[in-house]
Formats: sequence, structure tokens, C-alpha cells
Amino acid sequence: EDPIDLINNALMKGMDAVSALYTKGEYFLPDLMLAGDAMMSGVALCEAKLGHKADSKAKVVCCAVEGDPHDIGKNLIVMFLNANGYEPIDLGRDVPHADVVAAFKEHQPAMATATALMTTTMTGFGKIAALMEEEGLDVPIGCGGGAVRRDFVEEFAHCFYGVEAYHTPKLADSIVDDGKTWEDIRKEYAEIVGEYVAAYS
Repeated sequence: EDPIDLINNALMKGMDAVSALYTKGEYFLPDLMLAGDAMMSGVALCEAKLGHKADSKAKVVCCAVEGDPHDIGKNLIVMFLNANGYEPIDLGRDVPHADVVAAFKEHQPAMATATALMTTTMTGFGKIAALMEEEGLDVPIGCGGGAVRRDFVEEFAHCFYGVEAYHTPKLADSIVDDGKTWEDIRKEYAEIVGEYVAAYS
């Protein structure tokens, strides 16, 4: 059996099923984490057989913003990206704004995600966007987390409000495959993720 075939048509298909069950509320966070770990172990075995890493669709830089120690949302995003053939660059939690922008320069990602659980750290989105402006970079950033609201996120250039972790691969696909910009995503979010989203209705 071809290792690439196994990754694309067995492991990723399995994660699609897990995502669907999670969306329906039949699976919960621990189920997702277990499935994600199992999938990554499977991918590692396939890559060992191949002798190199499987090609990824694109890189996506992921972080929990400066001052914020909460990373469950970010970890889920990383898992869903992995499960859908992307290469997440996981910067971890409480990441200084300048380090996020440095990672944009280094990795040239298709998009980025920034999460914040606390109202005190949400301002990080705007600070990252301002640093990007200074550097002349344009990376679409999906911003989300506990207290985050769409109207707040949309005050900043380059940023759009990300509602669910499992939406991330579809948003990335829209950028990589369809050339969507962060402005397009703000207008077409529900259409892109293919479901009713209250924040965008």
C-alpha cells in the first residue's frame, strides 16, 4: 500500500469522520485529541516508510498571543490543519508579537491563526497587525478564542474572526486554492465553511 495513499485516503478520511462527529456534538474534546494523536502517529509511520515528509499544501503559523497561556484552541487548530494536509508552524502560547511577525517572514505562510482567551490579551491581534504593516507583510490572520468577537477583530487590517477550530482547514483551502483574501473571508465566511455561522449571519 502506498504511504501517501494511506495518508490521504485512510488517515485523513478518518479525521474527516471525527470532525463530522465533533461538529454534531457526538464527539468531544478528548475524542478529538485522541484521534489527532493517533492520526499523527500513523502519518509518522507512513513518512518513515516514504523516507521523507509528505508534501503539505502550505504552511500556517499558529500561536496563542503574548500574555495568554491558554492553548487548547490553538492545539485543536494545529490538529485540524495536520489532518487536512497542511504544515502548521506551532509557535506555542504566550508568543511575543515580534516573534509572530518574524515567523511570517521566515515561513511565508498562506495564513496564520492567533488565539486569545482573555479580554486583556485580545489586543495582541491589533499589535501583530500593526507590526505587519510596518514590515509590509500581508498574511491573513484568523483570530479567535473565548472572549473574542467579530466586531473587535474586524477593527484590524489582515484579521478575520475565526469561529471554530475545525473551520481552519476550509479557510486555508479558500486562500490556497481559490485565492481568497482576508477581506473576502469576512464577507463569505459562512459560505466558505459550508454551514450556518451565527456570528456571520
